[in-house]
Order: sequence, then structure tokens, then C-alpha cells
Amino acid sequence: MEPSTFTPRIVETRYEQLPLLPGLAKLLKERVSEPELKVVIGEKDENGDWCIDESLEAYLWYPGGSSQTCISEVICDPESTDNYDMDVSYYQIDYHAVPLLLKGYSELMQPQERAVLITQINNCQLQEWLTENGVFCRSERIIEEIRQNEAIRNKHGNAVERTAQLPDSDAVRSDD
Repeated sequence: MEPSTFTPRIVETRYEQLPLLPGLAKLLKERVSEPELKVVIGEKDENGDWCIDESLEAYLWYPGGSSQTCISEVICDPESTDNYDMDVSYYQIDYHAVPLLLKGYSELMQPQERAVLITQINNCQLQEWLTENGVFCRSERIIEEIRQNEAIRNKHGNAVERTAQLPDSDAVRSDD
């Protein structure tokens, strides 16, 4: 008689999110003045326009330290006036795995109907990682605004204030 063997099906993950106790998460969050990242879910409505799903928000807090661990805070029903209706969950995630986590969430959603939208980012390194992984990209309108508002540099490399040039017909002339 041949012994039977059981081979478990283990789904390989590229990142891990571990649940974190709310008290510990709040203590760690006190070290940080603002979140590194704010994420919401965008959905298409009946007219095909994108709108934000206001029932879910997620924040990423990085308190620093040698462990390179972040706190993710997921809030269900953030518009609730009663704190008891609001469901807040905290997770621990490695800092370097954040782009993969967001990319994984984006791939799980139907890209034609739902999307992960980054509404606030306060960390340049994280912004570059998200851009390289295809998670963070700017719309044409935002790119044009950035281009128009970029600092003008003089020959010494110092920023110079941008002023609007008046056309000749609007210029004030003094005949002194």
C-alpha cells in the first residue's frame, strides 16, 4: 500500500500585511505629523464619470526606525458622524513593499470600473517607487500645471519669481 501524500496549495504573496493592535498603532502614529500617503477608491458612475467612493479611505504612516515598517490605516465609512459606525483597521507592512501592495490591489480591481487613486503623497522616495512600478501616474492636466508653475532659474541656479508679462497694449507708459 502506497502512502498518500498531501501537497498544500500555497498562494505565493509578494508582500505581507500583518494586523496591528489599534493602541500600538496610535502610539506609533503620534511620532508622525502627517501620513505619507492617502489612498481612495475611484469608481465609474452610470454616466461613465469617475467619482470617489467615500466609504473607504486608507492612509500610510511611516514612523521611521530601523525596522522600515509602516502602519496602514484603513477606514470604512469615514464620513460617519458617530465614531461607533466607523470601522478602522491597522496593519503593519514593510516600507519597500508598499508599491507592490498598491499594484496588487489595482490588479484585483476591474480597471474599467474601479481604480486605486492616490490623493495625497508626502514622500519623494515613495512617489518615485510608485511611479516606477506603474502605480502612480499624473493626468495631463496635472503635468501641465506643474510645468507652468515650475521655478525659473537664473544663471546662478537660484529660483526666480515668475511674473506675468503684460502685452504692449496693456503696459503702462509714463511720459516724464
